[in-house]
Amino acid sequence: MKATPLLILALIIFGCSTPPRHAPVATSIAARNEPAAAAPAAAAALPGVNPDLVRQGYKVALRRGETVYCRKDLLTGSRFPTKVCLTEFQIRDLERRAHDDMRYSPSDCAGTGCMNK
Repeated sequence: MKATPLLILALIIFGCSTPPRHAPVATSIAARNEPAAAAPAAAAALPGVNPDLVRQGYKVALRRGETVYCRKDLLTGSRFPTKVCLTEFQIRDLERRAHDDMRYSPSDCAGTGCMNK
């Protein structure tokens, strides 16, 4: 009966003292990321792909026969990144709206006529 806890303790100590049998994580991650570094340059060279969006971090994909640009975003209220894919037109429209929102901020308004801009 007393030998069982001692045997368990010995196995735990022995198991923790042996080195891991797999390759270090840092080298395996570096090996996986090397080919990915060339991917944005190759994607930007494809016909019909906007190289500016690729440089901004978008990844090119094909959905329903249409070129889309994907990225991972944190949506409001979530801690998990979600893959968001948009067409070039949709991205430019969002950029234009953000620019317009900054241009016509509520601090510029001083009266009831502000909403008509």
